[in-house]
Amino acid sequence: MLELYHRDGIIFVPMRTSDQKQFSWIFHFLLALALVLGGVSLTMNILRIRLEHQQPQPTQEGEYWVPKEEVTSVNLLVSGTIPQNAKSTWTSTLTNLPFVSNYELSLYSQDKSLLDADALEQVAAMQQVGFDLVNLANPMYVEETNEQLSQLLQQLTDHQLHAAGIHTSSDMQNQIELIDVSGIKVAYLAFDVNPEVTLPSSRPYVLDVYDAQLSKERVQKASQMADVVVVSMNWETVSAGEQQQIAQDLALSGASMIIGNNAAKIQPIQWVDDCLIFYGLGTLYDQTETHIGAIGALTVTKIQTGQKSRIELTNPRCVLIKTVDEQVHLLSEQELASAQEVAVLQQFDDSIRIGGIE
Repeated sequence: MLELYHRDGIIFVPMRTSDQKQFSWIFHFLLALALVLGGVSLTMNILRIRLEHQQPQPTQEGEYWVPKEEVTSVNLLVSGTIPQNAKSTWTSTLTNLPFVSNYELSLYSQDKSLLDADALEQVAAMQQVGFDLVNLANPMYVEETNEQLSQLLQQLTDHQLHAAGIHTSSDMQNQIELIDVSGIKVAYLAFDVNPEVTLPSSRPYVLDVYDAQLSKERVQKASQMADVVVVSMNWETVSAGEQQQIAQDLALSGASMIIGNNAAKIQPIQWVDDCLIFYGLGTLYDQTETHIGAIGALTVTKIQTGQKSRIELTNPRCVLIKTVDEQVHLLSEQELASAQEVAVLQQFDDSIRIGGIE
């Protein structure tokens, strides 16, 4: 029986024990629900505030901010060989090529031994005119001692010429030297294909001989360290088809520019993907005055955006040269008009510019 009681004129109905338990459960449920909803609301507000702070702030022009691009461009010059029989008054031979010093990096190949009597005169003349890199991947150095090669390499270093192709130790051969050119890192390698000599078993490192697998690995390693990989190839003993296959393999391995040397023979210029290939530029200096050689050039641009960068190779170009009275001269416009070598250079790509090197 329900009992009623009153206090101060107010009648109270006592709650049964079962009703008290039900009320307590409902109260706790509502309290928990309120806490959850409050927590969700607080979390949403915090996320909204953080997202507002993370939104790109418009510039004064009303555009979103993007990292600033930093653009650096350098020009590389490449040329043919100094042949084995070359004899000259070197201080005057290249005086008609003053433009060489206008290029941030200039390269030539050396078939004449730099251990000859007039070697120091020639080295000094090449450095003075503006050359920076020299390809020495030639079997004539295999018989020389490490001491002789060390002295030679030191003389080149003293004249600020970087050499590639010969070494005095396996550690030296495995090292990839990087040359900084206005912030663009350049790696330079050189190989001889089928040198027709046997490397000493005690000094297999003395000459960089092209190997279908190992040479590609070295180029790939260099490409991971440098912005630009330049490769010189002495390949006059192999066919044009073999040269093209080697060039394609090296291009796919990361080479940026390949300069082939095939004695006194001028050969075509070709792009393979993003790699420019000069299959043969002939000789830089030749005592045979009827001989025509070539000098090539390329513009390298590094575009840095924040932490990312990319390299662009553009404006490949070439000029023709000849030796007259022991001096190297550019061909005149009249001579170019009748030069068959122009068609050879443009055989694979007629967009290659003839001229524009100055």
